[in-house]
Amino acid sequence: MDPASLQILDGLSRLGCRFSMDRIRNRTININALKNRHIRYIKLDAAWLIRNANAQNGGQRISRLKRKLDIAGIDLIVERMETERYVRELLDFNIDYGQGYLFGKPDHYATYRDRELTKNMRKSA
Repeated sequence: MDPASLQILDGLSRLGCRFSMDRIRNRTININALKNRHIRYIKLDAAWLIRNANAQNGGQRISRLKRKLDIAGIDLIVERMETERYVRELLDFNIDYGQGYLFGKPDHYATYRDRELTKNMRKSA
């Protein structure tokens, strides 16, 4: 990140904001840097995790990464969980959260409806 973005991130974190990092494609994750930037969630792609877990010593690397995330207080969200097979293959790694079509398709109408309900509730209060 550029220095201006880091400064904004630091300011928001001082206000109590916590952040999520997604689109991580590198097996080398600097957990201390994430923790120092108040990243409290990281998202890793399910297929990417499975590919890496199936590589030589991959399961050990994924387990080690998860332990380090736990120690740092960073939750792991596995995104693009599209099949039950993905869930079965990743359960051994004690992931914190899963996200994807397997759990439900996005409902844009429900999001709009909920937003309108909230807005109307505020007006009537």
